[in-house]
Amino acid sequence: MSDVDRRNASESAAAGGTARRQLTALGWAELLLFVRAKSNLVNVLFIPALVLVALTVTMNLYDLDALGLALGPVMLATATGIVLVFSLYVPLTGTYVARREELLLKRLRTGEVGDTTILLGSALPAISIVITQMLLIGAIVIPMTNAGPPAAPHYIIIGIVLGCIMMAGFAAATSAAARTSENVQVAIVPLLVLLPSTSGTFFPLEAMPQPVQDVFHWMPMTPIIDLVRAGWTGDVEPAEAMLRIGLLVLWTVIALGAAHRWFRWEPRV
Repeated sequence: MSDVDRRNASESAAAGGTARRQLTALGWAELLLFVRAKSNLVNVLFIPALVLVALTVTMNLYDLDALGLALGPVMLATATGIVLVFSLYVPLTGTYVARREELLLKRLRTGEVGDTTILLGSALPAISIVITQMLLIGAIVIPMTNAGPPAAPHYIIIGIVLGCIMMAGFAAATSAAARTSENVQVAIVPLLVLLPSTSGTFFPLEAMPQPVQDVFHWMPMTPIIDLVRAGWTGDVEPAEAMLRIGLLVLWTVIALGAAHRWFRWEPRV
């Protein structure tokens, strides 16, 4: 290796270390801001409890056995969709708007911190909370429904990881539609309704007419629900699983592209 190559490798390693430190610092700062609001800590526990109650009532309305579904995997998959929307997409959209109005994003961007690091650092606490809530829900649902261990955990991991990235992208894109923090509740309504209602989050798609299933099969959150459910049952062909992963990757790219195109770094005038 030449001296130039060594120098370039050293600079790349230093840049990578700097990016990690910046990301960690931003993540910790956002987490501290989150913890200071005691209502947020209550929501961390309240949302999983509310989800479990709602799912228990809702799933009793359907004959899951007749639909060829098992209660445990269905509850775990639908809970994943609910948590991704209400614990990640909704609060993260508000966070992006609030930090933009405080001019924090603008100040960070004028320094050495990269755009991706800024956006990801703001999202880390919300993503951590989502994972915590999923673990809490799983700890209750698994013994309650005798779901047992997942047959293909890699599908669950892929679905959740890509789902978090996709929802963060949608949150960043949606924040551009909110002029102020007060407008966030209006800006999030379209995706707040569309994402869970077309994915099998609020009700099993198998209970819907076949034409509806055929359309909803291609919607953004449907592959997340399918992958989490398939991860528990293991009842999925590799080709079908790859199709669902490919569709989720496509929607993730679309979400990130929308964020790149429309995200605003300064307050709207």
